[in-house]
Amino acid sequence: TGLMLDCAVWGVTDPSRLAWLDPPPAAAVAEARSRLARIGAMDGEGRATTHGRAIAKLPLEPRLAHMLVQMSDEGLGLLAAQVAALLGERGLGGSDADLSRRHTGWMRDRGPRAEAARRLAARWAAMAGGKDEDARADEVAIARCLLAAYPDRIARRRDSRGEDWISAGGRAFRLDPASGLGSAPWLAVADIQGVASGARIISAVPLDEPTALALLEDRIETVS
Repeated sequence: TGLMLDCAVWGVTDPSRLAWLDPPPAAAVAEARSRLARIGAMDGEGRATTHGRAIAKLPLEPRLAHMLVQMSDEGLGLLAAQVAALLGERGLGGSDADLSRRHTGWMRDRGPRAEAARRLAARWAAMAGGKDEDARADEVAIARCLLAAYPDRIARRRDSRGEDWISAGGRAFRLDPASGLGSAPWLAVADIQGVASGARIISAVPLDEPTALALLEDRIETVS
């Protein structure tokens, strides 16, 4: 997605016309363009939109940059920047799969690594037009950030053990049954590892069903 957004910003609407040493696979190009279109970064002709140019200026992969710009408009820019930092640095705030707990642990950590990451997140927020202020960091606010970046990854539990999940994008996810997240009916999923039906949830935020449906209200379709 980053490569295709760069091409669009440069004015290259058809990447196949470039002289690649290793041409990107056509299927990957199509998927990247589809993702960029879904977040409003690219139009139907493959040109970068105003929003696409804004996210291309941020030193983040497009979906996280989109999250940061969108959440800045909603007053959650600093929190979105902190979520991006958590997703980019393994172990920051601990190793809990619950991203909200990792955020709490990070905010309490006064070590040099934690301090440096907080300063970096504040710079990202400022670049996106957010204010350098205390971030509201409850589970719902973090879930809103994650849904901006990964709306296809919100997932509903399918078994009593909390091991089997189905995502809005249609993919099946697996979760360690010993995880504390397993009792939640819904998850706003951040990190996954693996492919196809074997993809494993690495980090997420738990949601109850009314909250999940409220967050997704404008995207829900009812089919009879």
